[in-house]
Amino acid sequence: MSFFTDNRSVVSRLLPSLFAILLLVGCGGTPVVKTSDSVPLKVPEAQAVGSLALGPFVTNIDPNESSVGIQYTWWKNDVSLPRLPPDARLLSDGDLRRGFASVFSPLGYKMAPEETSVFKSSALPDLLLGGRLSRVNANAWHPFAHSPDLRTGAPGLVKGGALLEITWELLEISSKKVIYTRKIPGRFEVDGDLPGGVSTLILNAYVDSLKGLAADPAFRDAVLNAKPVDKRRDAAGQSS
Repeated sequence: MSFFTDNRSVVSRLLPSLFAILLLVGCGGTPVVKTSDSVPLKVPEAQAVGSLALGPFVTNIDPNESSVGIQYTWWKNDVSLPRLPPDARLLSDGDLRRGFASVFSPLGYKMAPEETSVFKSSALPDLLLGGRLSRVNANAWHPFAHSPDLRTGAPGLVKGGALLEITWELLEISSKKVIYTRKIPGRFEVDGDLPGGVSTLILNAYVDSLKGLAADPAFRDAVLNAKPVDKRRDAAGQSS
């Protein structure tokens, strides 16, 4: 017989207190975040810039090269997850738009207005940015979660990271030509407890890829040199 078998009632009463102590100790520090350290480039204030909007963002991954893992408890027990399909939807439309705006709006890019009505379309933007996600590797660890359904303990805290490969394309609306293409990885790692889950890690990696895009001088030059849409012809087309 051991202490644990001889004193089951004592141990059962102590477990909640022990867990609370571990939770406080584990949450004491500020999370250390690692990204690609890209430095986005601002648009010159005096230069006219065409309006930029986020277009289609599609997922076309190879399930053999991509994976998403979730672990719980301090012993890193694995949550059983299905294999990712090639068109796995990992980010919501709202997260995609907000991440896009959070990167480019502070840099001086002219953001195309969003739809104001469900029936009437806004004027065409001058440029449309599209992305294709070809690879994702993410692992989320919830050390304070008790069960694989992430409903007990403190499942709202996560450690881990995500790596994405995204090919960005910039479409010039006036010529209907793609004037820029480049694959830019997105990386996000957190050593500490961050509020959220695996989607939080993937979203931050997506934003990191956008920052890498904004840091590319060739992308900024493509935006600055793009031919704007003929607004009069656009207006005539919408009124007809």
